[in-house]
Amino acid sequence: MAYFTKEQLSEKKAVKALKYIAKVLGQKGIDDAEALLFASSFPTSGGGALITSTELIYVEAKLFARTERVSIGSITGVTFGGGPFSPKTVVSVGGSRNIEMSIICNQNELNSFYSYLQNKIQSFHMANSPSSAVSNADELMKYKQLLDAGAITPEEYEAKKKQLLGL
Repeated sequence: MAYFTKEQLSEKKAVKALKYIAKVLGQKGIDDAEALLFASSFPTSGGGALITSTELIYVEAKLFARTERVSIGSITGVTFGGGPFSPKTVVSVGGSRNIEMSIICNQNELNSFYSYLQNKIQSFHMANSPSSAVSNADELMKYKQLLDAGAITPEEYEAKKKQLLGL
């Protein structure tokens, strides 16, 4: 197994990979890990990718480890390519920067990891989209319009007003 969810990160292989990634990054540990995927030969060789609460971290284990760190919010796309023995995943970051990751592992595990990553990216962008953020004032105005139109009673309006204003 080379793909680990948050609940599985205490397993021996995952702990070993996390320690290696932390060492390469010059950190004592990684407390906010959510998902981990690595090649079966990692950390001796091959690549490993880690999703934390805020970042995607890629480590390519070679004589000199190559690392890439990118915030989830700056990722604009993820594409797949290559074949079963040379899978390539390209993570597009704002502007023209691309990060190419190569992790040779079970296709189902690869799909699960990147599905998690795509959901994380989508959730981040939805939560931080200005159009999706509705203020309490906007919500209160909507209920006032419903009151004026006779769609809700004054009692319903007052109850919602208290709820939105925290009274």
